[in-house]
Amino acid sequence: MSIRYVDGEKTLVIGVGDLLAAGPRSGHLRLDYTGSQAARMAAGRAVHQTWQTERGASDAAFRAEVTVSVTRVVRGWECTVRGRLDGITVEADRTVVEEVKSSGLSGARLAATTLEDWPAWTSQLELYLWMLRQTGHAEPAGRLILVSLMDGSRHVLSSSGDAYATEAWVDHQLQRLVLEREAFLAWRTERRAASVPFAHDDFREGQDDVVASVEHALGRGKHLLMSAPTGTGKTAAVLLGALRWAYRNDKRVFFATAKGTQQRLVEETLEEMAARGLPLRAVSVRAREKACLHDVVDCRPESCPFARGYYDKVESQGLVDRVLDQGVARPDVVERVSLEHTACPFELQLDVSDRCDVVIGDYNYVFAPGAYLRRHFQEGAKDWIVVVDEAHNLVDRARSYGSPRLLARQASAAGRFLREASERAAPFAEICEDLAHAVEDALLLVEEGAPRGYGQVVVELSPRRFVELRDRVEELALEYLRVRDPSWPEDPYADVARELHRFCSVLEAARKHDSDAIVHLYSETRWEGPAVQLCCLDPALWVKARMASFAGSVLMSATLRPARFHQDLLGLEEERVEVVEHPSPFPPEHRHVVVAPRVSTLYRDRDRQRKPTARLLRELVESVPGTVAIYYPSFELLGQLQPLVEVEGREPLIQQRRMDEHARSELVAALVAEGAPRVLHAVLGGVFAEGVDLPTSALQAVICVGPALPRLNLQRKLFQAHCEARWGQGFHYAFVVPGMCRVVQAAGRVVRSPSDQGQVVLLGRRFTHSAYRELLPLEWIVRDADEPVEVAGAFWT
Repeated sequence: MSIRYVDGEKTLVIGVGDLLAAGPRSGHLRLDYTGSQAARMAAGRAVHQTWQTERGASDAAFRAEVTVSVTRVVRGWECTVRGRLDGITVEADRTVVEEVKSSGLSGARLAATTLEDWPAWTSQLELYLWMLRQTGHAEPAGRLILVSLMDGSRHVLSSSGDAYATEAWVDHQLQRLVLEREAFLAWRTERRAASVPFAHDDFREGQDDVVASVEHALGRGKHLLMSAPTGTGKTAAVLLGALRWAYRNDKRVFFATAKGTQQRLVEETLEEMAARGLPLRAVSVRAREKACLHDVVDCRPESCPFARGYYDKVESQGLVDRVLDQGVARPDVVERVSLEHTACPFELQLDVSDRCDVVIGDYNYVFAPGAYLRRHFQEGAKDWIVVVDEAHNLVDRARSYGSPRLLARQASAAGRFLREASERAAPFAEICEDLAHAVEDALLLVEEGAPRGYGQVVVELSPRRFVELRDRVEELALEYLRVRDPSWPEDPYADVARELHRFCSVLEAARKHDSDAIVHLYSETRWEGPAVQLCCLDPALWVKARMASFAGSVLMSATLRPARFHQDLLGLEEERVEVVEHPSPFPPEHRHVVVAPRVSTLYRDRDRQRKPTARLLRELVESVPGTVAIYYPSFELLGQLQPLVEVEGREPLIQQRRMDEHARSELVAALVAEGAPRVLHAVLGGVFAEGVDLPTSALQAVICVGPALPRLNLQRKLFQAHCEARWGQGFHYAFVVPGMCRVVQAAGRVVRSPSDQGQVVLLGRRFTHSAYRELLPLEWIVRDADEPVEVAGAFWT
């Protein structure tokens, strides 16, 4: 049961579980090792059913699933607590409550426990006893019946509870809930009365139209697919429209980004709005690995001081309020408070998000099946408006959510580690070894004539074997926490457990929806050994239900063409989609677009065309008086061409694979520093091609070497076949659309204000083909030039 308020009538209805969970937690922060307790819940239900059947057969007075309800008046609110007892009986004229719980401990270890070892379950039992006293049962007794999932043995613990202490605790919990609700209502009233200001003194041309289209779409509960050119101020305009509607209608905004670099602009915009008088609470959520302040990411109180006593620190020091008092809670704000009080910054930012009007974070926190913020989206998301920035990335990201992989080598290594670490870890080592065998045995399932290529082959996996292993992991989750030695420098078992859980979640979701959108692949390489991977062909399997649950959404990008691509692959309901394409407010003659078709960038032609392509690139760079960015379709081609494109007096700035945040910042600083013009060599679709905010006139020209089609592999071929069979758009959906999105995004790095002038050179014959050309922005005036250097040079002279 969720907590239900009727504010006008000042009533509150809450279940026993929610009352127990309400308010601040205490003690240490611990990381969940499995990500879900679905299997444990299923096993627990089976335990309950078995026990209830046995008790009903042996005791005529026994009744199962008995409901009980108590109402208290707190601060003028009528508060009703409801619960359901597992079982109740009468012994010697005394009511006896029996509460059944399942445990992953063995019978021997279970028998050594006392009520103090099970504080949450003991509190639940004592709360039931208090409720029975309030409903006329004089001196009820309670039994906590613990059942081992390992061997079925039972351990019974008795309690009579402390009626006075429990009543005081209940009143304290209810008062806290009422006070929190009253504070929430006061804040909501303040929001409703607020006038949401624009973040800047004046609107740029077209921004007011963006605001209007956002408010109009949200007012009708729509998903707005909105295209607007880079540099037109989409972020400020969309935030204004979304917050205006959210404040009027008691909603919250989640601003989802594909890259962390995109979040800074959102934070700055919100800070400007707050400075102009907007009552606002906002927080940016970073990934656990990036937020962590400890030497290693090991969220156990035994090894991490930031996890030790976390909940006590948050409550006693009022850390959530301290962060909110700082205004827009950027990561550095959360980090500063966390360092001062030695509290986990990752968990603190999540606790802060519970009270925020705007949450900024990665796509994963909204859409990823294993990583989405359950505190906000598990019970539905009707209170949320979701803004998806650079939304052209969402399709591929969503496909990746449904494409987990299991490596036999990783599982075997975890098994060896556990065998050597402790005899008590043997059951967990056995799980890892069985998983490695399951991956290796997948090769036996390969059928003659199955599609294959690029080292992979399609197999038909049975979910059962993997699901059974996942269930063993979950059944023993509590046991593992006791076996896990704090001195271990690593935890490979936890990594394997999480990957297995994600793998099984995808398998079960596909089976639940009877979907052919998941294909099973097997591969074996010298470096990684045997592996099984799931390949998601239709990301709507994950995204559709989540999108349908939002109060509304805004998917924005410089290009969302064709809109049908995003509707189809994200599963957007036809009646809830609104498509708007805002034209560029910049003079079209300021952007000089040239297609250079005399070279081919096809993969098969690259060796033969390498020198002519490099010569043309050199000449184009020399013809531009300022800084140039050359964007390549891959790091491989960048590495082959960049050494051949050295231009005297032009410092090369080169994107490297897996650059950290500091290295990226240094490269951008070097790019915009005063001095001689430079040449940026980067990849299409990378951090320097989209999502990065460059100052006005930072680049004078952008050269795109080909349309950056996705790499050809078995997964992409299967995706192409699926799109062809489903929508008749195989090659277009699988290759052309994502490739051209990257080109348009990269081209947006030049001409970012009305005063900017610059060039976009599209290198390669494919840019003359209609399938590619029709995906370029409508306002572009494109010139085909057999002599592109002359045409490009003429623009500047």
